[in-house]
Amino acid sequence: MRIIRSLRWLVLLFSISTWGQFHFSGEIDEEFRNGEVYLSIIEDYRKIDGLHSEQILQRTKADSAGVFHFKGSNLPISNRIYRIHIDTCPDDEKMLNHFSGHCENSREVLFIANNSDSLGFPFSFDKQMFCSIEGSKKKASAILRIDSLQNEMKYNFAAYPSDANDKVNTENWFKKLQDFGTSLDEPLAELYIYRLLSERGGRFYDFYLKDLSQNSYYEKLLDRLQNNYPETLYAKQLEEELEADKFVLDRRQSIPWWAY
Repeated sequence: MRIIRSLRWLVLLFSISTWGQFHFSGEIDEEFRNGEVYLSIIEDYRKIDGLHSEQILQRTKADSAGVFHFKGSNLPISNRIYRIHIDTCPDDEKMLNHFSGHCENSREVLFIANNSDSLGFPFSFDKQMFCSIEGSKKKASAILRIDSLQNEMKYNFAAYPSDANDKVNTENWFKKLQDFGTSLDEPLAELYIYRLLSERGGRFYDFYLKDLSQNSYYEKLLDRLQNNYPETLYAKQLEEELEADKFVLDRRQSIPWWAY
């Protein structure tokens, strides 16, 4: 049954891809049948978490079978990061929740796509929604794979709460996530990981600043973004952040140890 359903999705997506436009479709469970489904484009990678009204491109509702569709020809030709999310917020709270970037009763999936992609978001084998992506584009599911790796990381950190365990895991997972991003051969996926590693106040931030002072990886990532996605906000934002973080690093290094 699972194989038959997957073939059905692939046939549908292939037939639609010949139209020369994007098409994203998926299934939602009964809990969200009355909710609205939104398609958003994320060009500010610091606004990946939460809901933001200025990112929304389209909205729709699922049919009686729980299937939704987004289609058109107005997306950028090159890849961007997109979000599909559904929520059941009451109408009088909906805009407030989207403005504040928060909605408790919601589900979402992040993926990489462009104007010619046809992707499906069917139920997983255990009837979970937004846990798999079907289509001919392997890079579309790169962020889902990163999130899966992050879940493994969280388990490692929680296995034994001690300073020693935290220090070892921070160094190990910093390198592991960075290497995994490079292996995906998609700068936008690397940017998703960079956002985690460089988050100010996050567990990796101090290690990131140290790495920034001695690792050419970040300049190479910037080069990959500029070459693959010239004139995008992604490259410009990364360039500005690297300059700002290098300034912070220079300030730290110029202050004598006894001042701390």
